[in-house]
Amino acid sequence: MMSAHCSDATAPLPGPCDQSVLITVAGSVAPTVSWVPNCLVEQLIIEEQVPPSSGRFPIVWMIEARAPGQGAAAPVRYGDVPPSMREWIMAAPLVGGHRYVVRLTNTTGSLLGETSFTY
Repeated sequence: MMSAHCSDATAPLPGPCDQSVLITVAGSVAPTVSWVPNCLVEQLIIEEQVPPSSGRFPIVWMIEARAPGQGAAAPVRYGDVPPSMREWIMAAPLVGGHRYVVRLTNTTGSLLGETSFTY
């Protein structure tokens, strides 16, 4: 699956995230995750909020930078892997009415931010 978008080829790329970010999730069919300030995240994880007693593995999608400091900038659409990232866990179908948590980390593995949303 490919997506097209406009960009300014002369605009500088954002740098790696070195501070907390504010995350937003928008869209209905394939949610789009955005964050400010716009910086390069190393890892994006989306988990379904399920009780531990469910016995289910809650991560529904996980991507990680191919090389340290070369992660992805916002926005990232659910299931679309940016070229600078690799997919560790393939995107599973999201279930309507279920709650999910998005977590972003930097090169040291520190949590940059998290938010929850209902699909």
